[in-house]
Amino acid sequence: MENAKILIVEDQPTIATGIKNSCISLGYKVTSIVDTGEKAIEKAESDKPDIILMDIRIDGKTNGIEAAENIRLRFGIPVIFSAAHLDEERIERAKITMPFGYVLKPIQKRDLKITIEMALYVSQVDQERRQTEERLRESEEKYKIAFKTNPDSVTITRLDGLYIDVNDGFTQLTGYTRQDVIGRFSQQINIWEKPEDRERFVSELKENSCVKNMETRFRCKDGSFLVTLMSANMIELHNEPHILLITKDITDRIRILKALKESQVLFSQMFEQSSTSMCLYDPGGTNIRVNPEFCKMFGVDEKVITDGRYNLFKDQAIKDAGLTPLLTEIFEKKKTMNWETSFDIGLASKSQKTPSLKKEKIFLEVFGYPILDDEGALKCVVLQHYDMTEKKKTQELLIQNEKMVSIGGLAAGMAHELNNPLGGMLQGIQNLRRRLSPELKSNYEPAKEFGVDLQNLQQYLKKREIFSIFDGIKESGKKASQIILNMLQFSRKSESKSAPHSLSTLIENVLELAGTDYNLKKKYDFRNIHIIKEFDSNLPLVPCTESEIEQVILNLLSNAAWAMANAKKDTHPQIILRVQIENEQKMARIEVEDNGPGMDEQTKKRIFEPFFTTKPVGQGTGLGLSVSYMIITNNHKGSMEVESEPGKGTKFIIRLLLDRRLTS
Repeated sequence: MENAKILIVEDQPTIATGIKNSCISLGYKVTSIVDTGEKAIEKAESDKPDIILMDIRIDGKTNGIEAAENIRLRFGIPVIFSAAHLDEERIERAKITMPFGYVLKPIQKRDLKITIEMALYVSQVDQERRQTEERLRESEEKYKIAFKTNPDSVTITRLDGLYIDVNDGFTQLTGYTRQDVIGRFSQQINIWEKPEDRERFVSELKENSCVKNMETRFRCKDGSFLVTLMSANMIELHNEPHILLITKDITDRIRILKALKESQVLFSQMFEQSSTSMCLYDPGGTNIRVNPEFCKMFGVDEKVITDGRYNLFKDQAIKDAGLTPLLTEIFEKKKTMNWETSFDIGLASKSQKTPSLKKEKIFLEVFGYPILDDEGALKCVVLQHYDMTEKKKTQELLIQNEKMVSIGGLAAGMAHELNNPLGGMLQGIQNLRRRLSPELKSNYEPAKEFGVDLQNLQQYLKKREIFSIFDGIKESGKKASQIILNMLQFSRKSESKSAPHSLSTLIENVLELAGTDYNLKKKYDFRNIHIIKEFDSNLPLVPCTESEIEQVILNLLSNAAWAMANAKKDTHPQIILRVQIENEQKMARIEVEDNGPGMDEQTKKRIFEPFFTTKPVGQGTGLGLSVSYMIITNNHKGSMEVESEPGKGTKFIIRLLLDRRLTS
């Protein structure tokens, strides 16, 4: 080993110099030359030589043998003793230092090289052995710690099932003590629920030398069973194959997974079969799942709405309804929220490019709540929708009915109070014309008495258009009388008899009447309106008062014609008349739909109020629709409602009972 570092311990300077020169010539490096045992120990620590040449007979407080023993124990540096001669006693004493060789003085260069090289080689081998032993000791220590402290069950068995060793994890898991199992076969304690599982386990182990995560069931000491995952390797002990087996208890995990699966199945069934519209959104607001009721309510296809294109926060209908702050409360602050809103399906479909079979606005009650994981992070958001459209309409109808009943009482009182002075006014005009007429002989005597010529008086009255004034008063009186009659009809239950009638025939009669009515033709030509009739086939006869239903339909046609005539629209005026049967409700449904200007929400709310009109002063009394409403709801126990949006026309819907006995 060239460049090996050598420390020379020699108290004879001449000999020390000779040894140094020989070492240098052989290619070694001399770190120091010392002449005492104490100095040798100091230099061994500071120079860290690869080998020490020590004079066995060196003088001083510490002789060569003592110094060599100290150096071996402290630094592990190999020592070669040099001596002029060796006696048995000194050799025996030197053995305790485990020297790596001896050289006799005078030292020959050849002997020195052989001895140094052998010592270096033995030292290297010994060092490697010590390192290997240390690593093995550390490995065994780590194995013992891992074996004992592993929380899982760890066992060592022979291939035939004889237990060699078990850890605390095994005893805690199974309830068996070490004394119960070590030295016994697994078959004896009957730990495998199914013996064929062990046969399958050993067969796979022999074939592959290892087993990974094999699921099986073990029997505990108390007779209970555990579901476990086994992983095993083949190991050699005393030249015999053994099994190192690690077993993990997954009983709780299996139970939790089973419960979770049952919960997921239950949720899925509830979600899919719910009569409520339900949908799930990811933390970013993208729709990831909907149930059939959602698709039915919004008229969408499940695959389209859940393909990633629909996002709550990008929906224009959501923005227009002002719902973004409410959704933020759920998604960001993780709060449960509840609100009511109108929702424009058509706008949502257009803004999100999600085709829908529906285009209308609906009124919804919405519940939104966040689903969080174990750490409180948002997993998804659930929204439930309740269609409150019909309920909203019903509430509005109830409010309208209450309002109409109250106004009906007021109208009856007003009509009676106005009727008497109106009658006096009309009778007074009639008597006034009679008193001025030359055709009445009883007028001549009083006229002659005061020198009045009745013929000349007639000419004067004509010239001054007094008779036109009389006619105007008479016409105004008749109009007021009609209003009072409507008010009385509004407040009074009909005494006309109900009988079965064909609604299609009844509507045909109304259309014929509308086309010839002078007042209608005076303001617009009804014959220019395109009429579409959509009547169900095999319509049954419907019990109703013919004249009253005709009055209602005529009023709706008149209003529609007026609205379309005064609308600034390029489209040709059109009215659709539909008659259908609603079997579930056992009602006949009449629809009168126009393509006129429509009406806003405020107008819709007041449309059935008495004296409310959208027509200019002098063109409408505001009683037509209120009377029509009372005829349908009060006299016929049906319903009447309106659907309309600005610029999209108006549709009036009338429902009449097919069997009037149901009114009870």
